[in-house]
Amino acid sequence: MAIYIIIWSITALLISLGLTVNLENFSGEGALLVYITIFTATGFLFYEKHFLKKYPKEDRIDLFKLQRLANNLFSIWIALIIIYSYLAGGFGLLWLIKGIQVDYADVQIPSLWGLNITLCYILGCIYLFLIINSKIKYNIKLYVRMILILIFPILIFSRNVMLQLFLQLICVAVLNSNVKLFKSLTKILLAILILIYIFGLVGDNRTVDGVPNPFSSYVIEDYKYMMSSLPSGFTWIYMYITANYNNVLYSISSNVPTYEFYPILMNLVPGALKEIVFGEAINTNSVVSSIVKDPNLTVASFYAGPIIAFGLAGGIVGGLFIQIFSLFWYRLALTKNFGYELCYSAIFACMFFSIFYDAFFTMGTLTQIIVGIFIAKKCRNKPVFLNQIDKVEAC
Repeated sequence: MAIYIIIWSITALLISLGLTVNLENFSGEGALLVYITIFTATGFLFYEKHFLKKYPKEDRIDLFKLQRLANNLFSIWIALIIIYSYLAGGFGLLWLIKGIQVDYADVQIPSLWGLNITLCYILGCIYLFLIINSKIKYNIKLYVRMILILIFPILIFSRNVMLQLFLQLICVAVLNSNVKLFKSLTKILLAILILIYIFGLVGDNRTVDGVPNPFSSYVIEDYKYMMSSLPSGFTWIYMYITANYNNVLYSISSNVPTYEFYPILMNLVPGALKEIVFGEAINTNSVVSSIVKDPNLTVASFYAGPIIAFGLAGGIVGGLFIQIFSLFWYRLALTKNFGYELCYSAIFACMFFSIFYDAFFTMGTLTQIIVGIFIAKKCRNKPVFLNQIDKVEAC
């Protein structure tokens, strides 16, 4: 819940600073929605800290079963990547090496590619959990596979995948260690700065003709020198954080609700079936485009769907839903059952991404929750003792 309060407070502050020419005033119904949902999130956080058990009863899983599952999933993941590369003619780095000019967003087989990415998140969390909980210091295969998972987002030139994987791994690491976030603040800030730099570097190199810092023209004259002195990642991050909810500020008062659920639920339908279910005219971009201000910035935070469907009331109810949903999975994750930790790590990332787009109602998140529940139930059979953990076999 704290991540929601922090990320939306930062968003409100950055929009209020008004460093770019495209920003609306942070006021009206759009600002009211943020204030209300931050208040409710604070209330849920207070309730969880003061009225619920600090540590629920532990429900640990069998590491041997988890490892065998990971081996099978890894083999499937590699096979799917090979199949996709063959059918689509490559991806990211392969296209660059071949000199093929392909739009990074032009995913050739969306459903297959989405499954590859989801398996990347799941495997990354599993391997980190095994590394932390195994007493074997140097399990070479485990570390090699973990490294492959970590470099995958760079190979496909996807900042979104890189960031979500980073967030989910941080979540799993915190849940399985005694690390105190405030004591590790320096390391966290350093990691964030490195991530911002890489974020800008990847962004500059995947734009048309590799134009650096393409959003620099949006910066107000008084702040151009300051922003140009920083790595381009800072401009990218500022634009990405502020522009999304700025679309909501721009349109919320004039939006006419559809009073239908498809703007909220449409991303739960696989890409291959969207036209069959919703028709050719309805897709994610066409729905969100009804409220965007700038055609170059076509996302509008988690609240786009609820607001398009039911207006301000939809936004408030949507905010309450994701907060209750997050609290539910967080309490289950505290039982130390990795299956529930996987579920919560996905929800944790969704809470962060709520300032960018709706990551909750997507096939990727739903798949992670289903796999997490499967692991929680099927890998629970026998307790794992310290002497068993020493015997975890090499992956």
